[in-house]
Amino acid sequence: SDAEVSGATFVRNMASGTWDTTEYRSDAGAIAVIGFSIEVRASRFEGNVASYAGAILVDGAEMLLSDSVLFGNFAETHAGAVQLIRGAAAVVESCHFLSNVVWSRGEEQLGGAFRISDGSALAAYHTVFEDHVGMRGGTFHTGDSEMELHNVTIRDSYSPTGGGCIWSEGSALKVHSSVLERCDAQWEYGSQSGLEREYNPDIESYFSSVDGGGIMATG
Repeated sequence: SDAEVSGATFVRNMASGTWDTTEYRSDAGAIAVIGFSIEVRASRFEGNVASYAGAILVDGAEMLLSDSVLFGNFAETHAGAVQLIRGAAAVVESCHFLSNVVWSRGEEQLGGAFRISDGSALAAYHTVFEDHVGMRGGTFHTGDSEMELHNVTIRDSYSPTGGGCIWSEGSALKVHSSVLERCDAQWEYGSQSGLEREYNPDIESYFSSVDGGGIMATG
């Protein structure tokens, strides 16, 4: 990797930026990785705040995140904790994501923990995601990307519009040997539970338990 972070603590850092369709003017509460690779090990991200990517932004880059805690980070628009954009690739191993939130007025608060877009890819292993909130996708929101979850637990997440655990749009999604429980997705006419599939999305779910708000997938 080009950079390494180990045993570090990032607490209550703040960044502010804007976003438009022609140019990425993005920010990250703690770390922005743009065009190079990074390894983050045994670190803690707590209470960081940004307009986009409460803790970490990975832009056209690669990241290994392991044995770390991301707690109570906040974003106004995308990704309460981590955002992957423009072909970024990330591997997450043995981490704990807790109580990260994306929330403000409007309808574009995507992914309480992760927002993955623009041909990016995430693979997560042996990781726990708890108590997240996002307008679309309580824990994850993916758009035109790929995500694989192996031996992960997602619990107690909330989305008022759909995908209490995961909202997947035009993405390849694989969930293996994982538990999704007590996720809540409230709709105008009540809650939607379980696994929803529309337009034949590319979803694989093997030996996994899905209970509660579950997965919202659209083509």
